[in-house]
Formats: sequence, structure tokens, C-alpha cells
Amino acid sequence: MNLIGHFSARQGRTVQTAIIGTGGFGRSYLAQARLVGGLACRVAVDRDAGTAAAALASVGVDPARIVPCTDAAAARAAWDAGHWIAAGDLAVVADLPLDVVLEATGDPEAGARHAQLAIEAGHHVVMVTKETDSVVGPILSRMARDRGRVVAPVDGDQPSLLIGLATWAQVIGLRIIAAGKSSEYDFVFDPATGQVVSNGVTVAAPGLGDWLDPADRPWPTVAAGRARALHALPQRAVPDLCELTLVANALGFVPDRADLHAPIARIPEVADLMTDRGGLCRGRAGWTCSTACACPERSVSRAASSSPWPATIPTRGTCCATRATWCPATGARR
Repeated sequence: MNLIGHFSARQGRTVQTAIIGTGGFGRSYLAQARLVGGLACRVAVDRDAGTAAAALASVGVDPARIVPCTDAAAARAAWDAGHWIAAGDLAVVADLPLDVVLEATGDPEAGARHAQLAIEAGHHVVMVTKETDSVVGPILSRMARDRGRVVAPVDGDQPSLLIGLATWAQVIGLRIIAAGKSSEYDFVFDPATGQVVSNGVTVAAPGLGDWLDPADRPWPTVAAGRARALHALPQRAVPDLCELTLVANALGFVPDRADLHAPIARIPEVADLMTDRGGLCRGRAGWTCSTACACPERSVSRAASSSPWPATIPTRGTCCATRATWCPATGARR
């Protein structure tokens, strides 16, 4: 795709945005928005206006042009004067003529509140906070759709890339057997010592070598054997669970098993592992499973992420705050 042609409609139009949460992502967005034609971000919101103002100044905005605002009237006056606006609450700036609000606090409860406020004010929402999206994403999406607005994950992160890949496959007529992503863990196996190194931790993995050659054994048996051999190392990560829940909600998938697949496999094994010889997904369409990697003979591969939880999530806050920059309830920066 030629992106210049794809975005040619932006000529002569500026999309006005606001960023909520000025941690690493928020500051990066503020800096990048100053370079993108047709995009503007003159509004930053954080736990207090001073923090938001400091973030704006840190990306090169003239401090004399930054106006900390504590009420809607001050925000409107600053907007009309062409200034940058720093606020400690989205409610202060919600009524400004914004097109899109980006939620990047990393706090699930704050994210839900901000998204609701933005939707009710008539704005589209880009949800950077996967912790919110994984818990109430479908509810927010429905609220936005009822008002002719959109709530979408941020493009370029793993969930959006997986959603894009899966929907591309569906559009061209392929049937999806499994969908997943690599996880936080790398396994490096030394057959001479029988040890495995993962993220700086070295453990003995007795019996792992026996499971590296699947031969003609059923894949579920092979996967279980590899998992037992590496039981001393983590094979699932909270960020993966949040991200794949987000994907499941977007695609309408559900997990294949309650405790979530996290198979350890070489990349060339993944397709067979899912469906061949009694594979993990048993050939059923519409299930999400993880992809994992085994790492024999000193080669480094990515370990598996597990499949998403159901779209209806009975627990609250299970995947919370893995990337939070601030917490509105306590005022703590994380």
C-alpha cells in the first residue's frame, strides 16, 4: 500500500487530538505529532496540569505558549488563542473541538472513565491502554458505535498488528485455525549441560532434550512434556494475556482451554503443532491459541504467549497496570 496516497485526503485538513497520560508513549506522541502533516496535539492531560505542561515543554513547545487550565472556560480561551493546553482532568478539555482522544494512562479504571467522557463529548478514542481495552473494550466500542464514533487500539502495537494480520487472512478467504503472538520469554537451551537460559535466569531442564524431537508423538503430549521440563521458568506473561484478550474481543475468538495454551515450539513447528497429529486446537476454527518457541542447540527463539480469555470477563482488574504511568485514584506514579 502506498501510504502517501492512502493519506492524501488529509491535505488541507488537520485532525485535532488530545493525549491523556504523558509518560513514555504520551511524550513520544506529542513529539511526533509536531512533525506529521495534518495532525495536531495541543492538549495534554495528566494527573495534574503541571505534569502535563512539563511534558509539552519537554518536546519543544515554547513554555510561554503552554497554558495550565483548571476549568473549561480557561481551556476554551487558551484554545481560541492558539495556545497549548495542559490539564489535570479530561473533563476540563472534553468540550474542545477535538477529533480524537488518545488514552495512554495505563490505568484500567481511569482509561474506562476517560473513554466514556470522550465518547459522550463526541470524540473518537484511540485506546493505548490495553488494560482497559481487554476488560471493557467491547462495551466502549458499542457506546461509541451508538454515537457514530469509533474506539480503536493504537496501530503498531502487537494487538493491532495481530488483528490486522488475522482480518487480512479472513478477507482473502483463509480460515483461521489459531491466532497468537510471541511472548516475553526467550529460551536458550544448551544440550551439553541440559540447562536453559531465559531472560538472564539459568535453570536445569532435565528431560527437555527428549522432547525436542517430536517424532510421531501427538503434539499435545510433546507440548506437555516441554512445559514440564521448563516448569521452573515462567511461560505466560500478564501483558500477553491483556493483549490477546483485546484481540479476542476484536475478532470474536475464545480460548481453546481454560488454563490457556502456551506451547513451547520452534517456529517451523507452529502450524503442525496446532492441527497435525491431534494438534492443540484439534482443527477447530474460531479458537485462539498461542504460539511459542523451543530453543534448542543454543538458538534463541521467542516463547509463547497464551490465548485470550473469553470476551466476557468475569474478573475485574486482573490484567491491570502493567504499563501505568500514573494512578488517578492514589496519585502514585508507577
